[in-house]
Amino acid sequence: YAQRYAAKVAKVRSAEIAVSGPSGDLADALPLTRAAAVNLYKLMAYKDEYEVARLYTDGRFAAELAGTFKGGKARVWLAPPIIGAKGPDGKPKKIAFGGWMLDYAFPLMAKMKGLRGGPFDIFGKTEERKMERGLMADYEVTLDRLSAGLKPESLPLALKIAEIPQAIRGYGHVKEASVVTAKAAEAKLWEQWAG
Repeated sequence: YAQRYAAKVAKVRSAEIAVSGPSGDLADALPLTRAAAVNLYKLMAYKDEYEVARLYTDGRFAAELAGTFKGGKARVWLAPPIIGAKGPDGKPKKIAFGGWMLDYAFPLMAKMKGLRGGPFDIFGKTEERKMERGLMADYEVTLDRLSAGLKPESLPLALKIAEIPQAIRGYGHVKEASVVTAKAAEAKLWEQWAG
């Protein structure tokens, strides 16, 4: 993953330097490279069930909960895609899970992150995970296309295209809606591309 990421960003950097000249300051002088690095990371580091479990069990959540509330029983509200319960509006329905989720299920899931992307990854088979992997693959193709056709005059447009993933927000149905909007905006930008 890291090598793939580094290779893609290096390819964009080489293309950008070829049309704009070398620079020492990546943040200011190579904005396309910066956008590619930030957005490819965003798409590669999506938050799946294993990551949610890790975040709940790394100690920070428990410490904040204990510091805010005294006594009582914790519950978490989740809309697990593998259960697929829908509300009357057709959107995923959240279900309350008791403390056993925090005490047993999440710690187990956090340790199972090695299954991610493999044949035993039950969460990776959901439509949402397939969409996220598709977004990552599409963006890698986008970066290749931008790198191959980059010209000095196309840099501003290339930057707008490279920043499209910033419009993708949320989780579940919220994320799906933002993907549709982002893809429509991206298609309009590609119509202007002459690379």
